[in-house]
Amino acid sequence: MDGIIITGGLAKDENLVNEIKKKVYKVGNIYIYPGSNENEALAQGVSRVLQGVENFMTWPVRVSREEKR
Repeated sequence: MDGIIITGGLAKDENLVNEIKKKVYKVGNIYIYPGSNENEALAQGVSRVLQGVENFMTWPVRVSREEKR
């Protein structure tokens, strides 16, 4: 794992971010990118799927061992 990214509007909440950091700091590096463009990003993703530029994914995403390399 390269790190943990906390982003979006919730990343602006310093108390929330500090609580998350306390619980996960041993797992890896933590990167904070506050912003509130979640809805725009979701809309752009849906648009790419509807245009056939990108395939949709279902969750949980399963990655084969070959893809991890």
